[in-house]
Amino acid sequence: SLVTTLALPVVSTSTSSNVTGVMATVGGSISSNIGVSITARGVCYGLTSGITKDSSHTSDNTGVGSFTSSLSSLTSSKLYHYKAYATYSAGTTYSAGTIYGGDSTFTTTGSAGTILADGNTVGWYSMFNLTKNGNNKVTSWSDTSGSSHPLVQADTSQAPTWTSNYVDFTMLFRYMKATFTFNQPEMIYAVVEQVAWGSMSYLWDGSGANTFAVLQAGSSPQLYYTNGDGYSGPFTSFSTGVWGLLTFTDSGSHSSLQLNAGTPYVGASISKTTNAGGFTLGSEGDNTSTSIIRVKEIILRKVVDSSNNQTLIRNYLNAKYNVY
Repeated sequence: SLVTTLALPVVSTSTSSNVTGVMATVGGSISSNIGVSITARGVCYGLTSGITKDSSHTSDNTGVGSFTSSLSSLTSSKLYHYKAYATYSAGTTYSAGTIYGGDSTFTTTGSAGTILADGNTVGWYSMFNLTKNGNNKVTSWSDTSGSSHPLVQADTSQAPTWTSNYVDFTMLFRYMKATFTFNQPEMIYAVVEQVAWGSMSYLWDGSGANTFAVLQAGSSPQLYYTNGDGYSGPFTSFSTGVWGLLTFTDSGSHSSLQLNAGTPYVGASISKTTNAGGFTLGSEGDNTSTSIIRVKEIILRKVVDSSNNQTLIRNYLNAKYNVY
């Protein structure tokens, strides 16, 4: 007579992929279930090792073969443990049970909020956090980063104007300034509109001698970067009359400007040896120039963010203001 040899399933855990701050793709494979019926399969996962099917888990059909599992609603910047499992039904000579694959891990990426709270944000100005007078002149723009670097303008004749949609710097000599040591390297993320063209009109300045500045120069719609030792440009992707998310990077040896999620323009190598004396929005630090911009939000960082972190910050700002 024929004798059937039972074989419990062999379970393997797959490598993770497509990991973000809240999602990941995992999976596994099941084989060698001679005489055993696979009634459930999937992946169990959690924040500690030694997880079992009693932890959070997916259910991904039945039977042998490979499968993938999509995990969602994860927490950013966390190490997750996961393993594949297979549950088999009871037979005449054995009980039901669950077999597990090997333990694996992945780490979710950081959220924009987590990144911006890492101690490298030295200024964060949103149009929803400011002080204005009865004529809607903005005299103080709160720094929500916790660094206590508010933008201020005590002279109301030179203060920008608040509207329900933006802060307007388009009048002559409208600017705001924060005084602090802005260490290099620096990054600036700005939701901004160049309303019109005016050669040598400043978007912002580092409030000190030989520190960074971004300004309109040459012919429309060119932007240039200068640090007092030379100019880098032109950056021609940002037209007037439209809103955009402008990312500025000064690594200390070169600069770059990027519009929305486009390709960065990397400027010429012009290094500087001094940290900025703060940040002036809408002019040079000494108020000898003017600006023709409107602003919704601007974030100052004293670090060059990783490519992934830059994407997360830009995605946060784009989701908030729908600029591209």
